Amino acid sequence: MTTADCFSTVAQDQPVEQPAASATRVLLIEDDPVSLKILKKRVGSGGYQVETAVDGRDGLAKFEQFRPHLIISDWMMPNMDGRELCAAIKRQVSGQSIYFILLTARDKHEDIVRARDTVAVEYLVKPCHGPDLMARLRAAERLLHLQRALALSNRQLKQAGVRIEKELQAISNIQRSLLPQRLPEAPGYRFAAHY
Repeated sequence: MTTADCFSTVAQDQPVEQPAASATRVLLIEDDPVSLKILKKRVGSGGYQVETAVDGRDGLAKFEQFRPHLIISDWMMPNMDGRELCAAIKRQVSGQSIYFILLTARDKHEDIVRARDTVAVEYLVKPCHGPDLMARLRAAERLLHLQRALALSNRQLKQAGVRIEKELQAISNIQRSLLPQRLPEAPGYRFAAHY
């Protein structure tokens, strides 16, 4: 089985679906030109907006220009490998959600652990099945959608908290304005108030 088998085949007679302007952006990084071409066709046929890079350094430059939502990268590449690329990108986007899938022929348990220690979200061993890759991309999209929805909800809650705090302060000021400024005086009595 070849590296190209990793991505299954896309039917030759079927037109490739053109991504919408708001399509999920996927950066593909692979140093093998044949695998990159097959991967691009497979991912592009899923309606994703695709950009490609031929090694880690090129991938980092394309990442800065393209700002992808998902990254699929080979592990073993010249100049900068996939793990180094993943770590560099994670440092750049602190706080942002980037879904990183590392592709490799390495299938030992310790390799998988090393990949995940680098903060790669997914790890696929080559040769992988094309539908499996697409299912993982769809799962990644769902996860990213949920993360964005959660971040939006958190921002809205924070804004609501600020608004409520301002309203409570305004209510407090109104209440204070209704309270007597001076306490009554009466011979032989001492009045005190706390508010």
